[in-house]
Amino acid sequence: MPEEVQDERSWEERHITEKVITKSYPKYGWMKVIKATEKDSGKPVMSLFKFRNRFNIKSQKQLNDLLDAMFTIIAEMKWELKENPTELTEFENYKEKYEQLKIKTKEQKEKYNEKLGKVMNKLDQMIEEQYQYNIPNFEKDLKEFSTTLDGKKEKDIQNWLADRPWIFGPTYVDQKIEERTATGGRLDFILKRYDTFYDVVELKLPTDELFKTPEEKDDLETPPIPLFSRETTITKGLSESISQLIGYLETIENTKGNYLVTGKLIHKPKGILIIGKSSKKNKKKQESLLKTLNSYFHNIEIKTYDQLLDEGENFVKLIKKRKTQEKK
Repeated sequence: MPEEVQDERSWEERHITEKVITKSYPKYGWMKVIKATEKDSGKPVMSLFKFRNRFNIKSQKQLNDLLDAMFTIIAEMKWELKENPTELTEFENYKEKYEQLKIKTKEQKEKYNEKLGKVMNKLDQMIEEQYQYNIPNFEKDLKEFSTTLDGKKEKDIQNWLADRPWIFGPTYVDQKIEERTATGGRLDFILKRYDTFYDVVELKLPTDELFKTPEEKDDLETPPIPLFSRETTITKGLSESISQLIGYLETIENTKGNYLVTGKLIHKPKGILIIGKSSKKNKKKQESLLKTLNSYFHNIEIKTYDQLLDEGENFVKLIKKRKTQEKK
């Protein structure tokens, strides 16, 4: 009897690949279902490849993906499993149950999304009604805001803002003043967002300077765009304030569970620094420099008190405009 010659060609060399369906999983690696044809015999082949040559189904999703891929290629190959009627019946039954489960899951998801959509629409409506009801209070707050800043200490400003979290933006619904981290650090503010997460606010004085810039001639019709350089730099006060805020965020990030002493969960908060106030003379220059500076920060935003006021005024204008449109 002649000795059987072992084919030393790789799988890819012995087959013509016609279709590949690939699925990947962060925990389990990847798998491939391949439709191919043997080059020598012309027979169709379905091959299952698994990362590290192991095939362990460890989740319902992985099983569903495998069945989806197998059913697709089986249909294209027009295979009929007639050798064992019992196995064929069980296979068809499972396939039918699987398809029914997919339909049921899809219907449940659609119902859930529909219900969630109604709830969110109702919530948006209630929030909008609350905003419109509070327009007089918002306008009163904005009038008080400028006078509150003049000659006041940081503590006075902090107490005033404590009762008016809306002025930081419609994203926020509540605040907690002078919270402490688990390591003892004191935070001026934590602001609660609608998604129940918190952001950290550090307040400085409106009189604090932000930038050191060279003197410019007042008669220039179009002043040059300010750029950071050896002459144009951030002040020591601003630099120290940024470092302080980063220190708070770092402490929260490195604290196990990111909890405050009061038990609130603070997870990857955004840091907001409120400092300084622009004059009419240097407002455009300072806004340009501040915009450039903010563009280099990922999770920190620096604002002046007059920017906070401008944003509050624009927010109230938007609410009043929407109210007017609803009446039409």
